Amino acid sequence: MREVTVTRMVLTPEEREIRSSWGNVWVRMQRECRKNGFVTLLLGDWSGYRSSQQRITHIDYIFPSEARDLKLKTVLFTDNTTMRVWTEKVTIESILARGLKRRPTYRDLIDQAMVSGEEFYSVGDHLKEASA
Repeated sequence: MREVTVTRMVLTPEEREIRSSWGNVWVRMQRECRKNGFVTLLLGDWSGYRSSQQRITHIDYIFPSEARDLKLKTVLFTDNTTMRVWTEKVTIESILARGLKRRPTYRDLIDQAMVSGEEFYSVGDHLKEASA
């Protein structure tokens, strides 16, 4: 007897909206998920000025090699707020179930912080260095 795995082909309107938020990255993520069983997402949550403002502000795909070498844990902003950064291994199904739309809001800043190789990246310190 042969075992067959069936993947659901039809997405709900909400799931199509989630898929479209990922753009061209969606195909890469599907391919990686078939190969490895998961994809790695980079997430960041901003602390806000009050605890009620804390929310996830960054969700984006990250290459496995970047995730493996990631040292960054926290970005410190000049206004004394922070963004905690972490990676999470997920499946396409869990992305759809959790409603994780792509939000590359802080991509340039996070890329810059990742290149620094630091665990805690202070935006203010690096702004001073750039202007000096």
